[in-house]
Amino acid sequence: MTKTDLIISDEGDIVLVQNIPFEGEVTRVEFYLETRYLMVVDENEDSRMIPYEITDETVINSLKQAATIILTYVEGDTPQGGFEVPFITISP
Repeated sequence: MTKTDLIISDEGDIVLVQNIPFEGEVTRVEFYLETRYLMVVDENEDSRMIPYEITDETVINSLKQAATIILTYVEGDTPQGGFEVPFITISP
């Protein structure tokens, strides 16, 4: 089962962390304001909804202002190299 966490660093960076590597080459992450869910989109325009609902209004406000997001995963207890992709907020 994939576990996911969203972190806002002290510097204001948005970081999405999973317990497994991201599938395919991710080209962007979309945040759907109405449903408060994230969608990861890969190079083939295939997408995968992240089963992680965002309810904290402070986090939502940070996401609305973000232009990029850092994606990484943890193997064992060790964070692996992350990469940055565009982050798009989609509102109704």
